[in-house]
Parts: sequence; C-alpha cells; structure tokens
Amino acid sequence: MVAQMGVPMANVITLGIVVLVLGLFGYAMFVESQRMLRDDGRLRLRRMLARRRVHLAAEAAGNYESARATRRCLACPDKAQCDAWLASHRREGSEAFCPNASFIYHAARS
Repeated sequence: MVAQMGVPMANVITLGIVVLVLGLFGYAMFVESQRMLRDDGRLRLRRMLARRRVHLAAEAAGNYESARATRRCLACPDKAQCDAWLASHRREGSEAFCPNASFIYHAARS
C-alpha cells in the first residue's frame, strides 16, 4: 500500500512542476508582449550609423550582418537610453549600451 501512494504523489509533484514552468513561460511572454506594444517601432540603427557618417542603405546591400544588426536594434531593451544618447548629439559613448556597437564601429571603418 505504501508503494502505491508514492506514484500518485510523484504525479502531483510532476504536474506542479509543469504548471510552474508553463506559468513562468506565460508570464515571460506577457512581459515581452507588453514591451513590444509600448515600442514605437522606430529603427534607431539608421541614426546611430548616420552619427558615424555611414548610410544603412549602402551598408545593407545584401549584407547578412546588417540584417542581424537591424533585428538586434528592433529587439533592444535599451531604447530609452539610446534615445537619450541620440538627443545628446554625442559621437562616443553608445558602446556602453548598444548591442550594435561593434557593427557600427566596423561599418564606420570600412
């Protein structure tokens, strides 16, 4: 009888873990969707490159790295910091927060 009671308890624990994981996943999806809904959709990469006198159209012609940089820019969690940096008209300092800092640096040097 003791062995039989262990199996249902294991099922309950497993079910609890599955529900917890699915709940955490659902919460993460909710948070991400809220961040995306608040996004204004502007591509800041173009302005970041222009600050270094690089034009995205010329840089992006069939370039896989440009496509990756565009996706990183769209998914960036630091857009408010980017907007503040762009408003400051500085040329340096974006390396601290921009996920495309390396791409921008190499595009400006080529």
